[in-house]
Amino acid sequence: MKVEIPDYFLKSFIRHFERITENCKASPSDIKTSEALRLGKKDVIKLKRFINKKV
Repeated sequence: MKVEIPDYFLKSFIRHFERITENCKASPSDIKTSEALRLGKKDVIKLKRFINKKV
């Protein structure tokens, strides 16, 4: 079953997730967190592209 997610929810989610990934500073010794932040930043870019294509 597919559920349509409203654009206003996606845009809000992306904005909050982007702020978290930009403002969070991982400890140099914490490799898992820094890798998660790096991948999160890539995901934000992909989500923005997806939303722009959809509209």
